[in-house]
Amino acid sequence: MFASVFKSCRKVNFSILLRHHSRLSYSFLLQKQQLKTNSEDFFPIISKYSFLSPLSSNAPLEFQRYYAKKKKSSKKQLEEDEESEEEDEDFESIEPDEIGDTFNIMTKSLPSLRVDSIVKAGLGITKKKVEKEFYANRIRINGQKILKKATTIHTEDEIDLVKGYSPENQKFLLVDRIVIKGIGKVTQNGNFPVKMQIFKELTIENYPDAWSKMDVLESA
Repeated sequence: MFASVFKSCRKVNFSILLRHHSRLSYSFLLQKQQLKTNSEDFFPIISKYSFLSPLSSNAPLEFQRYYAKKKKSSKKQLEEDEESEEEDEDFESIEPDEIGDTFNIMTKSLPSLRVDSIVKAGLGITKKKVEKEFYANRIRINGQKILKKATTIHTEDEIDLVKGYSPENQKFLLVDRIVIKGIGKVTQNGNFPVKMQIFKELTIENYPDAWSKMDVLESA
């Protein structure tokens, strides 16, 4: 009797296990199919951005190219910004110009009272041009040679940019002259209002410490 009951239980358990196994197999097939569908949607993205995939053998090379290109672009932009700031800086005019027969009067807001800043703003030339004229000994303050382009100017100073000898008389010079008429109090943004009288191609007598073309040749 016990043997027949045990045999009956074995048949029942085996049948239950078979049904359970079938359900698991069907569930597994569904999950596998779903995974395959998701993979088909996902792997095109992987291939599109293969340089980001750890499976790509070209990943280090692609990253180096991208980084080098970005670094080069940033460096080029920085150089362009510096050049633009150096060459195209514009000093703010805070009063209308007064134009005479032989001169102009203007007031500009300047970041410093250095002679190179004054010449750049007053004569409307670039910083590189100012440096070139300085090293050619063509810039003088009150008739005196200057040793530093950072020399500070004061009210009533006369700043000359020597153009050369007068074609009519070698004892005279042609200069562009800036006369400092006044310096205002420093503004909230740290600038100085400077009133300047500008003479272009003014004929003057050569200085006591005479300017000579040899000064230009010696500095070259």
